[in-house]
Amino acid sequence: MSRNNDGSDVLVISGGILALFTWGIVSVFGVPWKVAIDTVPGMLMWVVFFGVTVFLQKEDILGKFSDTWPLLLGGMILVLSPILNHWAGGRYGEPLFIEPAWYGKSSWQWLMSISIAAAGFGFKWWRRDRYY
Repeated sequence: MSRNNDGSDVLVISGGILALFTWGIVSVFGVPWKVAIDTVPGMLMWVVFFGVTVFLQKEDILGKFSDTWPLLLGGMILVLSPILNHWAGGRYGEPLFIEPAWYGKSSWQWLMSISIAAAGFGFKWWRRDRYY
């Protein structure tokens, strides 16, 4: 008898890893499970993007890691936006709507992301002629 159908084992292991990952977000950031579940897809996409970036740089297709770290760091703000929305205090769907803090609005999150990336590239430009 052959064991060609091992898909269920992979699904169980993947589900366990995702549950541990989500539990880690809940325990580190102190957010409810719903917020952590909303954060996981974006964080997984960021990890895939980071892995592809490292692979392309290893193959010398993309350049050096120092060329992309500001974009990766700025992208973390967008990845963590569900957590920022929760911390900001805006609760949609409740009878009394509470206006969220400024960092809970998407326009400010985009501005923070672009500012962090610009500051990173500015730091790179400032350090361009310094070799140790």
